[in-house]
Amino acid sequence: MKGASDIAWKVPPPAVHVGDTYTLDSGANLHMTKNFEHFSDYVSATSVETVSGIPGDILQIMGTGTVIFNGHNGQRISVSNVAYVPNTSRNLISIRMITRNTDARFSFDDRYCYMQDGTIIGEYFPVTLYQFIFSPIIPANYSLIANNLNMHSRLGHPSGRVMRKLGYSPSSEFKI
Repeated sequence: MKGASDIAWKVPPPAVHVGDTYTLDSGANLHMTKNFEHFSDYVSATSVETVSGIPGDILQIMGTGTVIFNGHNGQRISVSNVAYVPNTSRNLISIRMITRNTDARFSFDDRYCYMQDGTIIGEYFPVTLYQFIFSPIIPANYSLIANNLNMHSRLGHPSGRVMRKLGYSPSSEFKI
């Protein structure tokens, strides 16, 4: 009979919502998220813009904005020009876009992705590659925005996208 000393205890890793993770992608041409609630600011697209997905699907960009991430020791990283692509399979941070637009440089080894100053910003996982280790900050007013949008649709009012499909073009004073 086995005693208590023969039992191995395994503590599971902290739960991370997979939808909140971002993959560091050196081949992507733009940052993108499928999570509207991650934006600290957001501007809806005024024309139809698309991006090719991994399996070759054409995905619509609904708008762009800024996502702010919280790191260890209170560090914050703000990523601008993040595309809102609700049908993308994963959230991406484009290393290519950052290096084209800034002086930032990155290096990779078999476990981590580093910024040029040695700061670790990503960790390698076999299935999902290098994951950004900072977590998105979900703005406090998101629930109010989401509730207003839900209430608007429950009252039978169509969205701006639906109105455009119906042929409505607003005057320059209105944004839909």
